[in-house]
Amino acid sequence: MEFLHLILIIHLQKIQQQHNFFLYEKYNMLFAREDTMDKPSLLTPWTLVHFLSGIVIYSFSKYYYDNLTLLHIVGIYLVIHTVYETKDMLCYNSEYFHYFYGKSPSETPEANNSFLNTIGDTIGGLLGVLVCPFIFTNITSKTIAILVNATIVLWFLLRHIQVG
Repeated sequence: MEFLHLILIIHLQKIQQQHNFFLYEKYNMLFAREDTMDKPSLLTPWTLVHFLSGIVIYSFSKYYYDNLTLLHIVGIYLVIHTVYETKDMLCYNSEYFHYFYGKSPSETPEANNSFLNTIGDTIGGLLGVLVCPFIFTNITSKTIAILVNATIVLWFLLRHIQVG
């Protein structure tokens, strides 16, 4: 049995080296401090900001429009988030990007994001929307104010320590 286990480990190591599955030697594709088009990462510390944004969108929506269902709020979040992530998608067409921003994506660290990270940020935000009803059963204006402030503080903190 140990022999089979050893063969399996060796085989998995070969697959990892050949195909660079989740454990990249040069960078980590699942979670990393930064995300770029050259070194994509599904999740970064900024995913937490997207998670909190999902919670804020849900809280705001339920507080002001109590008749909205979870499905409505998911749709609202996806529309808002897609509009936001459009800037990241412009990175893949340097001509469009230069037209809108006046410089290339490589000259603009905030815009050098991978499609994989767009997916990770979308998942993070959707998780925020989906868990919010279980975390906050009674949403008040004070709850919204605390959540918005926590999101802003986290955003400034990540900007300050230059996490990309």
